[in-house]
Amino acid sequence: MLHFVCSPPEVHKVVLPPSKTTVQKLRHRLAEIFFPDAPFDKFKNQSFSNRFLLGLQFLFPIFVWAPNYNLKLLQSDVVSGLTIASLAIPQGISYAKLANLPPIIGLYSSFVPPLIYSVLGSSRHLAVGPVSIASLVMGTMLNEKVSYIDQPTLYLQLVFTATFLAGVFQAGLGLLRYSVEGIAVGRTFASLRNYQVDGNQEMMAIGFMNMAGSCSSCYVTTGSFSRSAVNYNAGAQTTVSNIIMSTTVLITLLFLMPLFHYTPNVILGAIIITAVIGLIDYEAAFRLWKVDKLDFLTCLCSFFGVLFISVPLGLAIAVGVSVLKILLHVTRPNTAALGNIPGTHIYQNLHRYREAQKVPSFLIVSIEAPIYFANTTYVQERMVRWIREEEEWITKHNGSILKCVILDMTGKSILRLNWKRASRRNHGLMLTSPLRRVYNANDKFNQSESSDVPLLRPRDLRFKMLILQDWLEKAHVDEVQGIVEFIQEAKKPRESKLDGGSRMALVERLY
Repeated sequence: MLHFVCSPPEVHKVVLPPSKTTVQKLRHRLAEIFFPDAPFDKFKNQSFSNRFLLGLQFLFPIFVWAPNYNLKLLQSDVVSGLTIASLAIPQGISYAKLANLPPIIGLYSSFVPPLIYSVLGSSRHLAVGPVSIASLVMGTMLNEKVSYIDQPTLYLQLVFTATFLAGVFQAGLGLLRYSVEGIAVGRTFASLRNYQVDGNQEMMAIGFMNMAGSCSSCYVTTGSFSRSAVNYNAGAQTTVSNIIMSTTVLITLLFLMPLFHYTPNVILGAIIITAVIGLIDYEAAFRLWKVDKLDFLTCLCSFFGVLFISVPLGLAIAVGVSVLKILLHVTRPNTAALGNIPGTHIYQNLHRYREAQKVPSFLIVSIEAPIYFANTTYVQERMVRWIREEEEWITKHNGSILKCVILDMTGKSILRLNWKRASRRNHGLMLTSPLRRVYNANDKFNQSESSDVPLLRPRDLRFKMLILQDWLEKAHVDEVQGIVEFIQEAKKPRESKLDGGSRMALVERLY
């Protein structure tokens, strides 16, 4: 006869993370917020010359690819640069009219900013210049304050000032490591060629090119998806294609401008209509309807607001609806009851996984959002409802008495409220998988309060049961005394009355 012997489980202690000073916590938090990609790690353990070279490459990405540039790459860039120039010239003239500006301003904006971007930008395929939506918004908003017909000089001054401030804002976002619109375009084409684009570097490049452009009679520019697509399909290899485009626009400004003076307005109007029609993506709206109804509502508010009222008010309505959606998600976080997947130690949503089963005497609730002052009342009321519904289900199905509530959470503000209410109902409360700050907050809370809320971190079954026993012995909850005795029996060495298989089966059944 074969005898199976189960070794006694190892006892582990749950300890708090190492304590940190306020300065250390602040430094770590700021580094996580502003430098998640750790951009300065490559400067470590480098000589002064290497650091200087890395610094140049960090500030001016042109030094990354320029040393390896060759004639073959130049040929591809010349073809693509000439191609996008043939598109940029008529678009620059048309978009300038869309912004109520002289056509030559549109050509200036297709000349200076691309030169700045070719030095500071990291995308190989992004073609910068005026875009339809920015031109439309700027022209509409500024014309409400100053008439471009009655006060053309003041109108131009406001355009250049707005462009400069937009550049300051964009460069500031890049410096603070937050990457707006042209960055998404650049990353789209970077993913097709499997290379990395630094979003923060892109934001700074676009910001500095707008600041420089505003000082040279240019209005706001950014990455153009249509020109970038043409640039990509034409075979662009580096940002030299932007330099070729700028050179072509310069030649046009110096020698060919009189020829464009007689361009029929119907042609310019056709270019504008083509660009505006491209902004209406009904397929994307249909996808929003299927994925998220609130996003679809935001889309409709923006579209009809801009179409029938004004651009600023339409955008303001869309932003307001978006903020409302964010507030709903934050103040009304999702909660879900979890059950065990038979034969595993995995716990999933009972409503999403049909095979998930309730754990007798336990209510396991997952809170799927951080908890803070704005949603503590809602979560508290929702937890009371979960407990009430669980008790009603137990009464209806003649199940085991509810003895413990386990919260799978990442917040901390709910600790005191739910613990007191759970204690009054003779329900134990414990938290599983909390963050470091929850550990710290709970430790400080327990130092100032008489109650003790246990925190379960590990995923190991026996480890959790040992922690559960230590807490239950302190909780003074009468209903769980039987569980304590069973767990104490299961923890005993193999000379116990229960053999190893029975002990593990008992622990599995209890859990």
